[in-house]
Amino acid sequence: MAEGPAKTGVVVPFGLSRSVAQELIRKLRAEGAFSLEPKARMNVSERKFTMRQVLTTLAEGTINQGPTRDECNDWRCRLKKRVAGRLVHVVIAIHDMRFLYVISVH
Repeated sequence: MAEGPAKTGVVVPFGLSRSVAQELIRKLRAEGAFSLEPKARMNVSERKFTMRQVLTTLAEGTINQGPTRDECNDWRCRLKKRVAGRLVHVVIAIHDMRFLYVISVH
């Protein structure tokens, strides 16, 4: 009988792949299950982005960093997308696989 991870005491890490995270982000964005943190709102204004650029990045962007666990045990990643001639980076946290927090926009 072969020994599996449970019998050998080996820890098998669980993760969130980029493709699964990207699908989830698009789904939650379409459902309106997201909010912009105050810092992200300030980023949008100061850096002269539009909400359309942020929303398009959430809906169509590709993950170029992460996902990794953050200090709150949420999945954090950065998406990028060129929208209206500008490269937009949006850092998000996926909370309980049910809600997105937009952390920063640059």
